[in-house]
Amino acid sequence: MRTLTYVANDSGLETTAYRTDLQNRMASPFACFLLPFLALCYCSIGPPFPRPATACLICIAIAVGHALVSGVATSMGHSGMLSPVVAGWGPPILFGAWAAVMGSRLRLDLLR
Repeated sequence: MRTLTYVANDSGLETTAYRTDLQNRMASPFACFLLPFLALCYCSIGPPFPRPATACLICIAIAVGHALVSGVATSMGHSGMLSPVVAGWGPPILFGAWAAVMGSRLRLDLLR
């Protein structure tokens, strides 16, 4: 896809959507690691959530939120409002930072 983007760019075609899709496809596999890690952190913390169903609903909300943020970032990348790199890698970095915060919080809770 990268070489096709270069060829299309050399022939004068607009390649912003292609470059955004390339970055999005390279970054999306990280969601397979980040979302289960966030779900594990929320389910392991326990006491703030009185029932397991609440933790499951929060995990579903995280997955839907990731899909929405990724979709909005991709749309903004296609329109040129965001650079393709930011549009593709922004959501995994955002959710990765959230996972790091939750992981450190979980670690502190386990050390007590």
